[in-house]
Amino acid sequence: MGFRMCTTATARILWFVGLLGICGLHRLSTGRVGPGLLWLFTFGLLGLGQLADVGQLGAMVRAANAGMEGSPAWPVRAPVYAGVGAGPTHIIEREIVMIRCGHCRTLIRDGARACPTCGAPA
Repeated sequence: MGFRMCTTATARILWFVGLLGICGLHRLSTGRVGPGLLWLFTFGLLGLGQLADVGQLGAMVRAANAGMEGSPAWPVRAPVYAGVGAGPTHIIEREIVMIRCGHCRTLIRDGARACPTCGAPA
């Protein structure tokens, strides 16, 4: 049983319908069947749960859509690079700052106490 991608606008509309008495539809649309049925039969936990959900709708939609990644309904987006057909040439995991030694001009890591080549203090 697969769910289609949910949008925040759809969840907000269904949440608003819950204020009219049919509570829990926004939870059902995000794939939360158990709580959705509980909200439906208890009128949104007597309205308190329905009101508490208004701030959580975006997180519910993101969680529902993240769970569907890789499914046929999930849109496949190729990464965008600067050039047409260009791929990444390298991946930066962390940035290392290098400075030149004042004596021998060798590149050393920023924060090193001494130059490894000439031994001069950095």
